[in-house]
This record gives sequence, C-alpha cells and structure tokens, in this order.
Amino acid sequence: MISIFSMFIRIFLLIFFLSHNLQAKEYKILAIIGDEIITNYDLEQRIKVISLTSGRSFSGQNLFALKNQLLDVLVTEKIYLTEARKSNLLPTATQIKNSYTKMIEQSNLSVIPFENNLAALDIDTDSIKDQIKAELAWQNIIIGKIKAKVKINDFEIEDYLSEENNLGEYEYLLKILEFPIKENVSIYELEQIMNKIHQDVANNTNNFDEVIKDFSASDVNLKQPIWKKLNELDEEIRQYIPLLKKGELSKPVKAEDKYYLVLLEDVRKNVVKVDNTKARDEIYRKLFLKKLEAAAESYIDNAKRSTFTEYKINGSI
Repeated sequence: MISIFSMFIRIFLLIFFLSHNLQAKEYKILAIIGDEIITNYDLEQRIKVISLTSGRSFSGQNLFALKNQLLDVLVTEKIYLTEARKSNLLPTATQIKNSYTKMIEQSNLSVIPFENNLAALDIDTDSIKDQIKAELAWQNIIIGKIKAKVKINDFEIEDYLSEENNLGEYEYLLKILEFPIKENVSIYELEQIMNKIHQDVANNTNNFDEVIKDFSASDVNLKQPIWKKLNELDEEIRQYIPLLKKGELSKPVKAEDKYYLVLLEDVRKNVVKVDNTKARDEIYRKLFLKKLEAAAESYIDNAKRSTFTEYKINGSI
C-alpha cells in the first residue's frame, strides 16, 4: 500500500517536472519507481556513457532498442537503491568516491582531464556517480542479505562430481575396422565387402575375428580393442556409438578417405573418486557462485514485483 507521504512526494514530483520547463531543456518523466523518478535526461546521459565506453553511435532501430533496454536498467538501479535503503545498506560517500576514482585510474587519466572529456561530451559526472552508487548498493545487498542464505552441502558436491566433472561418463570397448578407399577399388566393391562382413557378423559377433582374418593388412586396418570416450573417437563414428547395443556391429560409416565398421564389445562408466581438497574447494566455489547468482536473480525479481513502477511513455522515448 502506498503511504500518504509517498503519494504526496509522487504528486509533488509530477507537478514539478510537468510545470517547469527549464531553459535549456524540457524534462519528461519516463518512469516512476516508488518515490523515485527517471527522466529523459537520465536516459540521454546513460546513452552518452554507453556511446563513449563502446565507441559506437546509435540511431534508428538500434537507438530505439537501446533506449528501451537502458530504461529497464535505470528502473532496476532505482530498485537496487530502494532495497538498499530499506536495509540500511546504501553505499557511503567514501565508497562512491573510491569507486569513481578507481574507474578514472583505469582510464589512465587524472580526474581533471577525465572530467573535461566528459564535459566536452555533455556527460554529467553525477550521472556516472549515480550509476556507481546503484551498483555498489546491489553489491551491498548481495553481501549483506543474500550471501548468508546460500548454503552448499556435501551431497551437492557429490552430485557435481558425478554429473558435471566428466565423472560417470561412459566409456566404450570398441573394435574398429578401417577400410581405406583406394584408387584401384571401386566404392561399390568396397561397400559390397563391408555389407557382407556386416551380414556375416551381425547375428553372431563371435565370428568377428574369423570373418576379418581373411583380409590382408593392406585391405583392412583392425584397431585392437580399447576403452574410449566419445570425445576421443573420430568425428565420423562418434555419433553412432551410443546407438549400438553391446555386441552389436555398426553399419558401414563413410569418412573422407576410409570406411568404418565398429563392434561395441562392452560399456562402462568411468568413475573417478576426487578426494583432493583443492578440487573440492573449487567445486564448492562454482556451486556457491551458481546458487548465489540464482538467489540474487530471485531477490531482484521479487523486489520488482513488490515495488510500484509506472512507465509514463507513449509509444516512443
């Protein structure tokens, strides 16, 4: 529910901006967020900052899309400040000043030349400091309210070990026949040979070695059975292996300079126990950051739903 004081402030702001046409510029309210407002001046300042930092100019549909995107960003920043104010987590003047100074240092300029460059582009330093203030407020919320609620337990680390860290990945015991494509043998003849092998072996894999022993080494290259992961196999046959049943022989697979026949002898999971403390700490960090990001996103979504927001634009900005 909107308090009488908040309603008074909102009405005052509306009357002020609608009735005061400043000499150099007409200000328009684009959005009202709780007791805060965003004007066309705020939006234009942010566009200039984006143009400066990206080295790009925007016009037409690109400018229209950028305006809508940045207006949403400005609204979100107002909500950051509102939420931080509720929890007494607004950044201090010193924090803002330090961040502003650090940003200038990263540009390899001192304060005066930096601000002269901004002035030449009609960029108000206060608009940059407002952005810094909002970002710091959000960082304070994450550290002061959200972070403490994020917990990672041992079960989640074990799940990660089995699902995310290439553990439990399937390995395949394969016999791979390679038939090189030769100038003196037609593709048709080669395919006939492989189809016959496939037919002879498909229903009785015990005959596999017997069937291929009649071929000379120059005709066929038999790779010794070896355990392989999918990403260790030639690209041409990789996609067919998971489709085979244990003991099944693939149909001929054509590559650039050869054909393959692949016999799947066995399948297993490559289970590796990771007891290394450093590895587990790294997994904990990854899971924690992932959960923290999700919690922060959920927090700001709830804040947006609970904050009065009204856009005052009519088709264009």
